[in-house]
Amino acid sequence: MAAFLSFFNKRRLLFGFVSGGTFLAITGWMYSLYGFTFLHESYLYHATRTDHRHNFSVYFYQLYLAGSRATGGEHNTLSAGKDVVFGLLAFLPQMLLLVAFAFKYCWHNPKPSGLTFCMFLQTLTFVAFNKVCTSQVRIRYISPSPQLY
Repeated sequence: MAAFLSFFNKRRLLFGFVSGGTFLAITGWMYSLYGFTFLHESYLYHATRTDHRHNFSVYFYQLYLAGSRATGGEHNTLSAGKDVVFGLLAFLPQMLLLVAFAFKYCWHNPKPSGLTFCMFLQTLTFVAFNKVCTSQVRIRYISPSPQLY
């Protein structure tokens, strides 16, 4: 327990408060300009997003099934509630791994090589366990005749 408490020194707490304060200040500023639309489109939408097209996520099949539950363009309230819960639970493994890697490779190995490896693992975790990993395909037809350009 003492080792855990020694992790929180003055510089780290200051960094946390300045980072959190900056985040809250910018969020508050944007909320004052755009209202709930800002909160929904920047933070809340990602918890309920069910885009299953071109998705390579580990959650692809669950998102596909959640999208197919819509009948007549409307969601059943029970299935919509389950989709929200699933959307929030999908972030749990990602967050647990991010925190675990931070403590394992950055706290116990404060050398620059440990920090670099920790950042690599956190980026890999964020991409691999992201709820929606899509690829956007753009097809451009190139015509042999110059009139169609």
